[in-house]
Amino acid sequence: MNRDEAKLILEVSRPGDEAAADPQLAAALALAQADAELAAWLAQERRWDAAVRRELRTVPVPADLKASLLAGPQVVPLPLPDRRPSLSTWFNPLVWAVAAALVLFLGLAAYRSFGPAAKDNRLADFTRAMVAAAPDDTHHVDVRSTDFTKAKSWLADRHALADIDLPPAIQRAPGLMGCRILNWHGQPVSMLCFVLPGSHHVDLFVTPAAAIADAPVAGQPVFARLNQNATAGWRVGDKVYVLTGQVPEDFLRHCLDPSANALASRTLAVAF
Repeated sequence: MNRDEAKLILEVSRPGDEAAADPQLAAALALAQADAELAAWLAQERRWDAAVRRELRTVPVPADLKASLLAGPQVVPLPLPDRRPSLSTWFNPLVWAVAAALVLFLGLAAYRSFGPAAKDNRLADFTRAMVAAAPDDTHHVDVRSTDFTKAKSWLADRHALADIDLPPAIQRAPGLMGCRILNWHGQPVSMLCFVLPGSHHVDLFVTPAAAIADAPVAGQPVFARLNQNATAGWRVGDKVYVLTGQVPEDFLRHCLDPSANALASRTLAVAF
C-alpha cells in the first residue's frame, strides 16, 4: 500500500472505525505511523472532521424538523422574476438552518485551504509528526552508527541537514545509536537517535527554521508533553531542534542546560 492509497482509505474513515478490524484500514493506519508526511496529513484530516462536527452541533434544529421530513417531500416554490420572495419563505427555520450549515461548511473549507494553519507548520504540528514518525522499532533509524562525525557525513552525502549543534549534556554523554532522514512539508529533517546513561532513549530532530511558522526565539526553548513523550523545541541560528522521549521533562531540561559539565553523563545516570 502506498501513501495515496492509504489516503483514500483514511479519508472515509473516522476515529473509532479502528474497532471494525478492517485489514485495509489497519494497514493504512500502520503506514501513517511510519510515514511523517502521511501522519501530518491524517492529523489535519482529523482536526478538520472534529471542527465540522463541533460547528454543525451549533446549528439550531427546528422543533418540527422530524415531523416535516416524515410528512414527505415538500416543494418550496421559487419566486417568479416579477415577484419578490414572501417573508414566510425567508423566515422559514428550516431554510435558515440549511443556509447556515452551507455557509459554515464553505467557510471552513476556505479556511482549510487558504487559512494560516492550512499547512500545519507550527512547532506543535512538527513535534507531533516527528513523534508519530519515529516509533521505536526495527525501522527506527536508516543507519546505525555510534560515531557522530560519520553520522553527519552520512546525512550530508544525502543532502540532509548535517551542521547540527548537539545540546550540551548530550554532546558530553556518548550514546548515539544511529540516524535517519525524514521529510516534512517538503523540508528535510535529520534525526539522531540516542540512548543516554540510565537507558533513556531520546530522539533529536533538526529542520530549517523557515519551515516552522512559530519557530522558538533563540535562547527560549519550549517544553511540552505529548501523550507519554516529553518534548523540547528550540532554535539555533537558522535551524529548529526538537528533542523528545518517554522521559521526565526535567531530563530534557538538563540536556539543554548550557552549564552541563563534563560530568553530565554521571549526572544523568544518577538523577534519573
